[in-house]
Amino acid sequence: MSQKRFKLNTSILTLSILLFFIISTCKANNNPPSKHPSPPDKASFVSAKNPEYRLSLASNPSTGYHWYIVSYKPEFMRLASYQFDQPTSNKIGSGGQETWLFKLNPIAFKAPMLLKINMIYARPFELDKGEKHTFYIVTGE
Repeated sequence: MSQKRFKLNTSILTLSILLFFIISTCKANNNPPSKHPSPPDKASFVSAKNPEYRLSLASNPSTGYHWYIVSYKPEFMRLASYQFDQPTSNKIGSGGQETWLFKLNPIAFKAPMLLKINMIYARPFELDKGEKHTFYIVTGE
């Protein structure tokens, strides 16, 4: 009977340790990333010669998180494309990159302008708890 109890306790301990590592790994991958190509709230310069603005942000849809566009001025720019690049790692829960390409309209270069794109990184059912960022674009010749 003592041998059976020892095996049962060993099995429970092994399962508990395994469960702890699974839960801690999921929680670690559940946090929104803070990596941006340039810090949010700092401006990127876009010229009339190359009227494109590419925004690439770390993302982990496997946890339910996505970047969402909240607002931008469509009279000055349009969303030309969007893509999600899968993670290069085969690890479960690895994140990838979401990339948006905005093309600025000619009117955006009539005078120097400060344009902004408001984004939120959140789960669709927790938008009020999301990580909000503003990305600025300065236009010029």
